[in-house]
Parts: sequence; structure tokens; C-alpha cells
Amino acid sequence: MKQNGIILSGLSISLAVLFFSCSENENTTPELNVQKQDTVETKKQPDTVSVDELMKLMEEPGYVALDVRNSVAYETKNVPNSLNLNFKSALFKENILHLDKDMTYLVVSDSDEESGKAAEVLKSTGFKTIFVKNGEDAFK
Repeated sequence: MKQNGIILSGLSISLAVLFFSCSENENTTPELNVQKQDTVETKKQPDTVSVDELMKLMEEPGYVALDVRNSVAYETKNVPNSLNLNFKSALFKENILHLDKDMTYLVVSDSDEESGKAAEVLKSTGFKTIFVKNGEDAFK
């Protein structure tokens, strides 16, 4: 009988140790193995608006239409109250440095490719830009 008591005591102690070690693991937060994914830097496209949206935004403070066609095309027909900086000019990058960086520029041209490229140059220089899609409609 004494032997059964020792076995029972030993079994009780073993169960107690097992119980406390299991409950301790339940209360601790498991270590997370988080792997960082490689990030791919994507080239952000400028925001895009239609010519109708351009005209509405021109009524709001903080927006300026920037016509990036040559001066002859600009003088023929343009968006009222717009600025003109010829994107094809060798001085374009120098001239944009005189623009106000607090403004948002609605970049318009009769060529979406040209105005898109101009918007990207402005954006890469720290300007806020919006690309005007189908900008040629503004000059009809």
C-alpha cells in the first residue's frame, strides 16, 4: 500500500508539472515569424481628369491649368487663365522651378502623350499634378 501511495504521489507531481507547463505555454504569446516581402517601387501615374472636370477644378482655389504646348498653339486657343510652358523647350525643366509648389497643376496639351510626360516631370520634381485626358477637347 505504501508503494501505491508513492506511485500515486509521483503521478500527481508529474501531472501537476505537465499541467503547469502546458498552461504557461497557453498564456504566452507565440513568437511570430514575419517575413518581409520584397517591395517593388512602382511609377505612380498622375491623377487623371476629363476636360469637363478640368473646367470645374479651375473654379476652385489651388488649381492652375498648365498648357504644355508651344506658344503659337497656345495663342491660337487655350484654357482661360492657364499658364503656358512649352514641354518641348530645352528650358522646360528650368522654367518649372519658378512655379508655386503649393498649387496643383492640371497639365493639358493636344497630345495625351506629351501632357502625360510633362506631368511626370513635374511630379518627379515635387509638384502636385493632374493629367487632363483627351486634352485636345479643351481647344475645340
